[in-house]
Amino acid sequence: MLGIKELLLLIGLLTYPIMAEAVPIPPTTIVIIGCRVDDFTGQPGRHDPNLAAKGWKDLEWHVTDGLELECKREEIPLEDQVAMIAPPGTLPLDSNFSDFAQCAAVAMSFSPKWEEANKGWAVMAVGCPTKITNGKDGPVIGYKMPDCPHSINGMDVTCKFDQSVI
Repeated sequence: MLGIKELLLLIGLLTYPIMAEAVPIPPTTIVIIGCRVDDFTGQPGRHDPNLAAKGWKDLEWHVTDGLELECKREEIPLEDQVAMIAPPGTLPLDSNFSDFAQCAAVAMSFSPKWEEANKGWAVMAVGCPTKITNGKDGPVIGYKMPDCPHSINGMDVTCKFDQSVI
């Protein structure tokens, strides 16, 4: 038979995980910053596409009359294909895109697919979730996705968000 102290200790141990603050799970989302490009492939006075590698394109960043890059920011939620097609009982990959290595690997494989689906645009940058902490060494309280940059390499950037404007 348990005494009062032992019973209270047992109740405390059983309820501790419920009362403990849950650490937020990093989003499985990346941000694509894509900028408009001009395709000069095969244009007179340019590089000869017959001498280039297969699939090569002669692309340059599109610069507006105001000397700005025209870009757009898209948040892309990604799903674990292993978990979607694997037999029951297979563990998910538990991706953590706030980890630079994981985010970079996903960005490298996803960027060409994004460019293929968005003709006339090229990936300028890929952003990953950044931890928000409570103080310098405090616990993680959330994640923030990157905003569209105001400039890239000293060149102003105009970000468009409304697809009807683009």
